[in-house]
Amino acid sequence: MNQFNYTGLQLYFSLLVFSIFSTGNFIPVNGQTVSDSVITLIDTVKFSGEVFRGEVYQARVTDNLTFRLLPSSRLNPNGWLIWIGDTTKIGKNFCSVVTPPFHGITSLYIEGWHFRNSDNTGPNEPGEKNINAPQEEREFNFVTNEDEYEIGYNASNITLLATEQEQLDASQKFWELNYQKGFLTITELRLNNLVEGEQAWIESMNFNVVFIFKNISEVKN
Repeated sequence: MNQFNYTGLQLYFSLLVFSIFSTGNFIPVNGQTVSDSVITLIDTVKFSGEVFRGEVYQARVTDNLTFRLLPSSRLNPNGWLIWIGDTTKIGKNFCSVVTPPFHGITSLYIEGWHFRNSDNTGPNEPGEKNINAPQEEREFNFVTNEDEYEIGYNASNITLLATEQEQLDASQKFWELNYQKGFLTITELRLNNLVEGEQAWIESMNFNVVFIFKNISEVKN
């Protein structure tokens, strides 16, 4: 195998290792609500909410970060997408570039069929009809500014067509990202369209959200 291809595989396996080890538990050291005047090594932002089918839920996290739950589909929404970023740049989700897996079913999408079995005849329980999808506890990572988003986006989309130096630069910058942690816990879920062979959707959802900032002073700049 030549060095060019090997470097591309190095980046692939770097992202794979990140996917494995970034899903570990990150325990907050206090339950303090962050205000603009609080700067400590580790702080948390916490809030609760309720959202109904087709609605957008939005909450301010910091001066430059907004949390949103966006309907998964305009025509037939069956859940939401977890989104964090600048509301003036809706196409840039600060979660998507640092929350693995980067393809397939992820914790960022909360959809009704996740909580039902494969033929929608009952709850998603262990057994032959089980669907391998995240449940009530959703853990996610996020960056805090557009520059970090671009680094994550470029690294997760690098290809073997890139030069060796481009691949090395993307890998190094990706590992230097100071991403933060978030947790969404569903406390009450009301499903509809519980019809065999069809997909269930979420009529409404109550939830708690916790954001953990490793260094608030960097976020507040």
